Order: sequence, then structure tokens, then C-alpha cells
Amino acid sequence: MQLLDAICSGQNVTPDRTTAHQRLFDETRGSIVLIETDTGSGTGFFIDQTGSLLTARHVVDRATRVECITADGRRLQAQVTSVHPIDDLALLSVAGARFKPLKLGESLALCRNEPLVSVTHQLGNLSASLAVGQYRHHGLMPASSYRVWSSSLTRSGSSGGPIMQGDGTVVSVVSAGDHLHTVSIPIERAIEFLAASDSKFEASHLANGWLADRVQYLSGAPVLGLLDATIAASGSYASYLLATRLPRTTKIGGAVSTAAMGYSDYENWSLARNERESCKFGFSLAADATMLTGFGLTALSGRARIVGLGLIGVAAVSRLGAEFYPTRTVLRIQDA
Repeated sequence: MQLLDAICSGQNVTPDRTTAHQRLFDETRGSIVLIETDTGSGTGFFIDQTGSLLTARHVVDRATRVECITADGRRLQAQVTSVHPIDDLALLSVAGARFKPLKLGESLALCRNEPLVSVTHQLGNLSASLAVGQYRHHGLMPASSYRVWSSSLTRSGSSGGPIMQGDGTVVSVVSAGDHLHTVSIPIERAIEFLAASDSKFEASHLANGWLADRVQYLSGAPVLGLLDATIAASGSYASYLLATRLPRTTKIGGAVSTAAMGYSDYENWSLARNERESCKFGFSLAADATMLTGFGLTALSGRARIVGLGLIGVAAVSRLGAEFYPTRTVLRIQDA
């Protein structure tokens, strides 16, 4: 009952060792460290085997001494190699033996109310604490940067710690919080920060959408992908034959469907989860408006009709390009 209540409220838990959360704690504990400085404390975690640590910038801000304490009790001196003041991120380097890194995932893969887990050194304690909460939404902060909001997973000292899915994949980095919410930096922003900080980290941007997924499906499973494409093409051709027999209905149907797509793109734009999604859906919304204008002009005659057909063509190509605009960000480590 304690664990169930914690999932709903985001309270700290000390789960039984037979639970999945305890196994997750045991698997990730060695990758998470307590960071002590002459100005305070926080949490960090390894992102590669050579001692690269990710944490929050304010944990090491204005510090002249930075020390990491590992799960097995080792005290290691850390060097701050790069900081990002806007995104509240810092990259640290620790010399020593090989370390076990955590896997970085994608915050865009989160579903509303999905359980999330954090393992952090709350209140500067040497012993790490496990807390369970739920994903709420991505929100745009006043500094025009997106953050992941979840039910409370943190206390003082949790900053810089990882927020993970149930399989231990990191989806965000703790930045701030209170007794109700935790605000964290999406891991996509951290990946772009790492790529800008060190050449061994490479950020790859991938498309995400219905058409992009179909293309990836075709390349990953050619036979099933070809069948999927054939069915879609057959349906499109049937719609084309029907449209050529009903020209007026075609215009009305095209305008209605474009308006529906525009409303959908507006909703997606207003609920964008990162800057790339905001650009993609904003561009799609502009293409929808152009296409709707084109359908309106085709109802006229003469040059207006020709201009309308041209606008529809331009909007269709633009809409197709927006489908392949990269919104996902994944990490590749060159020496991994």
C-alpha cells in the first residue's frame, strides 16, 4: 500500500527488495553520485564509461571545490568542463576507473501519468533515496525553454539527478521542485548541450510523424512496409477517382479536411513539447492556411483559379516537408 500511495503522490518510498522499483534502484545506484561543493550539494550521474557526469548548473555554480562521492564510498575530485546557464546544465569530468553510465532516452516518449522514478541524494545524504511520481506535461518556461513537469519526486539535494522510466532510461534532469511538482530539463536539451560541449558526443535529429514512421517501417521491414504502402496508395487512388467525378464536392471536402488538419496542427503547436515540435507544427499550420486560401481561390475564375491551384501545390509540398522535419534528438557517444 505504501508503494501504491507513493506512485499516486510522488512521496519517497523504501520499497521491498522484491519489487521492480528496488531492482531498478539496485541497477542504477552505482551510476549516481553525491556531489559536494564548498557552496552546497546535489546529485549527478555518469553518462559514459570514462567519467563524464551530468548535473544541474546551479549545483556547481560559483564553487571552487567539487567532489563526487560514489555508491561504494569513493571520493573523487571533479572538474567542471562546461555549463549551460539557460538550461541549468553542467558537464563534469571525473578521473578514475571505468564507470557504469545510465542510458539516455527521449522525453517525447512519455505518456501522460506514466510512472517515473528518481534516485537522488536528497538533503545531501550519503545514502541515495528512491522516489516515484508521474509525468504530467512539457511546459514552456518564462526563459523560452521547455521543461518536463511531474508530480513531486524531489527535495533539496536532488538537483542534477536523473528522472527515469521504469526500465532505467533517463528522460530528464532534475532542476527544481516543491512538495507538489518537480521541474526537470528534457534529456533532448541535455543531449544537445553535451554535443556542443564535447566532440565525442553526437546529437542526431530524427523525424517523428505518421509519414516518417511509414518510411522507417518500409526500410525496416520491406515486405510489410510495401504492403502498407500499397494499401495506402490504393485508397488514395480510389479517392482520386471519386474526386474527379465530383469536382465541387472535392473542393468542399478538401477545404473541410484542410481546416480539420489546421485545427489539429494548432492544438499540436500549442501543446508542443520542444522547440523543434513548435517549429514543425507552426510551419504545418502556415501550410494549412495557404492551402485553405488556395481552395477558396479555386472557387473563382480566371487568374484567381490559377493562383489558387498554385497555392494548393506549394502548400502540399510544404506540408509534406513538415512531416519529415526532425523533432526527436538522440545521443551517440563516439567512443562507446
